[in-house]
Amino acid sequence: MFNHSARRAVLLGGLLCAATLARAGCSVSEHASPDIREVVVQHGGYEISTAKCELLNRHNLRLAVTGEAAVLSDVSIGWATVRLISSGNVVSSQVQTSTYVNRFAGSSEVAGELLVRAINDAVAGLDFELAAQEVKRKMASR
Repeated sequence: MFNHSARRAVLLGGLLCAATLARAGCSVSEHASPDIREVVVQHGGYEISTAKCELLNRHNLRLAVTGEAAVLSDVSIGWATVRLISSGNVVSSQVQTSTYVNRFAGSSEVAGELLVRAINDAVAGLDFELAAQEVKRKMASR
């Protein structure tokens, strides 16, 4: 389909131009490392419901995503932590974490898939309303 350098150019262009990694029609800003962004882009983005997307945009919040895709002793691991963050870098203490392990397929491709799966689960499991209220309270007390 793409040669390696063309694919890399597309990925880098997407990372530089796009502020979101979410799939479908949702436009959500996020705060994540370049490594996480690259893995997520390679795997087609992550999933977020329309309701959660609208809540983030309404409150001018972003997703704060941390995690890792790794292969250790031929075991693929993907873990992620998701919380909400304001444009002023106020972060919720409300957090959702997810981890996936595949003992039978030790590869960076599988680990990347597990990372995206962990992000999806963490996004789905996080109470966005509670986290948004917390960020709003923290910002008001500054």
